[in-house]
Amino acid sequence: MKTITNYGKSIEFLESHINFETFANPTQSKYKLDLTHLIKYGEKLNLVDGLPPIIHIAGTKGKGTISMLLEKALRLSGKKTGLFTSPHLYRVNERTRINGIPLSNDQFVNMIEDFRSKIENLSLTTLSYFEILTIASMQYFKNQSLDFIILETGLGGRLDSTNIFKSTLTIIGKIDFDHTHILGNTLAAIAGEKAGIMKSNVPSICLLQDQTINEVFKATANKKNTSIEWAQKDQITSLQLNEFEKENYSLIEKSLCYLKKEHQITFPENIIKLLQETSLPGRFEKFHYGKNNQTIVLDVSHNQISFQFLKQKIKSSFGSEPFVLILALSNDKFSEKLKAIIDQLNCKLYFLSVSNNLRLMPVKELKQHFPKGIELDDFESGIAEILNENKSDPIIFTGSFFLIGEVGKKFNRTANY
Repeated sequence: MKTITNYGKSIEFLESHINFETFANPTQSKYKLDLTHLIKYGEKLNLVDGLPPIIHIAGTKGKGTISMLLEKALRLSGKKTGLFTSPHLYRVNERTRINGIPLSNDQFVNMIEDFRSKIENLSLTTLSYFEILTIASMQYFKNQSLDFIILETGLGGRLDSTNIFKSTLTIIGKIDFDHTHILGNTLAAIAGEKAGIMKSNVPSICLLQDQTINEVFKATANKKNTSIEWAQKDQITSLQLNEFEKENYSLIEKSLCYLKKEHQITFPENIIKLLQETSLPGRFEKFHYGKNNQTIVLDVSHNQISFQFLKQKIKSSFGSEPFVLILALSNDKFSEKLKAIIDQLNCKLYFLSVSNNLRLMPVKELKQHFPKGIELDDFESGIAEILNENKSDPIIFTGSFFLIGEVGKKFNRTANY
């Protein structure tokens, strides 16, 4: 393998490996999770031990939000942090952050080249795009004198690439149906996969939710000889938060209490207020645009449970005010339950085509599911039409990381928070 000397070459190297995130329809892929080969890489690269304390986070809904907010809380307490999340919105650098800041191009090149050079002579199974990013990021973190690493699972938990590392705390959030072709067709099966991040004698903080899910968490904890502290949304009394936000903050508050007690961390007295005031990229990210000061919202909701959250958030933000919804969905994300949620929204609906993206359903197919919607076959002219014809109503783009990534670039948004 040739030495990687610039950013373009580092991207070429990554993209020369299989990337399941870009499959046109992941449900039809022969994607089999297996950590055996990845563990061997971790051992060869001395990543099994000697890492900073790791907070490992799983869940169907909210894990990215919780990861970023916990990272910010630790940073505000004076700790140096590493954050690994997925997927990215604009650039792959976003997945690997030091103190909340994505790696620069030069840092990213160094990270990938360091990984490449160390595996060059290892006779091991070829890794995937995500597996390389996971291992390379952890290798990079190991050399950055960090106080904490916040590690978000990519898919599931038990057999996720992030699960080969020893954590100091595990957090499991809301469980619902998603990636059922891999994780299972029941809530119990999905909960079992997520609970797979639990480790022996490593405390877990779990969201108290459906009894079936809670029982799976309890059984897994007993099997792994670990304890569970339950986070309950009813203990969050803020009137400014909807039900889903309360679930996230119940987990965050429990986690902060654990870190105060076990790691003697002093957080700012108003830490929860500071976190609630944080605007996260692609998480109901609201801003104003253009000479008409139009209200734009970018939201990466992409499954049934996240659209339920979006529905609540729209109501709490705009009340009964009319709004515009621009929708794109990945091929594997449509469901009748998701359709029912969108059909209930009193909005003007558009479908926006994103060029050269095989993951997204064609706008004509979306039109078949949602007859009231308006098809926009060209991205650039479609954006212009939406802005010109809806100058007074809030405009909400949603349904896919792929859509938000392209729209965010159009509006010069960044992944900073």
